[in-house]
Amino acid sequence: MAHKNKRKVLVIDNDHLMREFIKDLLTQEGYEVATAENGLAALDILKTSVPDFIFLDLVMPRIDGKKLCKIIRSKGRFDKTAIIIISGYLAEMETDFEALSVQGTIAKGPLNEMAKNIQSLLNELNTAPPGFFCKEVMGMGDILPRRATRELLSINRHFEVILEKMAEGILEITADQRIVYANQPVLQLTEKPEEALLGSRLDELFSREDGERIGEVLRAVPDGPQYITEAAPLLLNNYLVTLSAILIDGKTQTTIIIMNNVSDRKLAEKQLKLSMETLKKSLFGTIQAMALLVERRDPYTAGHQKRVNSLACAIANEMDLDKKRLEGLSMAALIHDIGKIALPAAILSKPTHLNDMEFSLLKRHPQVAYEILNTIDFPWPLAKIVIQHHERMDGSGYPNGLSGDQIMMEARILAVADVVEAMASHRPYRPALGIDAALKEISANRGTLYDEKVVDTCLFLFKEKGFQL
Repeated sequence: MAHKNKRKVLVIDNDHLMREFIKDLLTQEGYEVATAENGLAALDILKTSVPDFIFLDLVMPRIDGKKLCKIIRSKGRFDKTAIIIISGYLAEMETDFEALSVQGTIAKGPLNEMAKNIQSLLNELNTAPPGFFCKEVMGMGDILPRRATRELLSINRHFEVILEKMAEGILEITADQRIVYANQPVLQLTEKPEEALLGSRLDELFSREDGERIGEVLRAVPDGPQYITEAAPLLLNNYLVTLSAILIDGKTQTTIIIMNNVSDRKLAEKQLKLSMETLKKSLFGTIQAMALLVERRDPYTAGHQKRVNSLACAIANEMDLDKKRLEGLSMAALIHDIGKIALPAAILSKPTHLNDMEFSLLKRHPQVAYEILNTIDFPWPLAKIVIQHHERMDGSGYPNGLSGDQIMMEARILAVADVVEAMASHRPYRPALGIDAALKEISANRGTLYDEKVVDTCLFLFKEKGFQL
């Protein structure tokens, strides 16, 4: 066969002795032989070389023989390259080799027999027409199927099926981010066929910014599993994905990547957020309309609810009340006097102090407010906050004589803000008493009528932070 001078051969096998055996055999026959220890290494060689013959094993790490066949056959420049499967598992495998577009198969066995089979098949291929396939598995005559090997292959196939059926995208990548395994969900996310994806770099699937984020995650993988969560997902094509990275082989730095498509969930969250924002705007409009209704009936308290809201929110902020509770307090403050719409206008604008009967009617306004607000399904407990804003820590307040922890913190804050603003402002029955008198009142009754922490925070705002109504 020396007349076939320098025809190129690529031998791909993870068994070093097998690679060297075939290389020595074919080099002596005048072939130019290159070798690769796995599918990924073979792809690197095939970037710049088009062999006449490729010998490859089926069971290999970093892209197995079957997948490598598909990749090679997907590239037109290898149309005239003959592929020969050479494996020790042919007796146990149930594979349609013709469908893989290979030209022949040789079973691994005694080296002298293998040498004869390799030479015989090459002789046949050198004169065979295009598309030739040798149906005979050469070297199978004396090889019997091994039950243990068949069971191991069956288990391996079982796990492959599980990986393919998983909803999550599963990738196996090398230390330099080369993809050597990808299940079906990954192919759907990347919108790439397997033969185009295998051998490519993971970060090349993403934008430059996201690629850099992935690089940072992979550099940290030796310290433990790393994650890119829904809080800041990656963009893959038009999909939002999360990523988990787990190192499975410290020696080779092989990493498993798990990707989850969260696009639908993120879209639903966005739509829900928009709906909530729309609802909040609608509710805020309702609150403002209620507040305006109260102020139209009681011109002397115009702006009172807005100023109470301003002070109440400032106190709550200083006390680190969470966002949702702060929103509820703000809404409640803006309409805390809504119950006064049930009072006669003569009482609201009376230029002298109220008598006992009139004051008794006035004390009903928190209950009236509760009855109004409780009919509306607000996302905050507005009715409960408003009905409690005249309750006092020692139980002397109204309408229900609540005390201590029975009173919501939002209502305790509103109570202090309401008293301070009312005393500092003009009323029909008296001129403004001023902020100093108001602060003196809450200081004197700190811990008895008013919550200690709320009073301390209010005093701090005015005396230390320069707060003004």
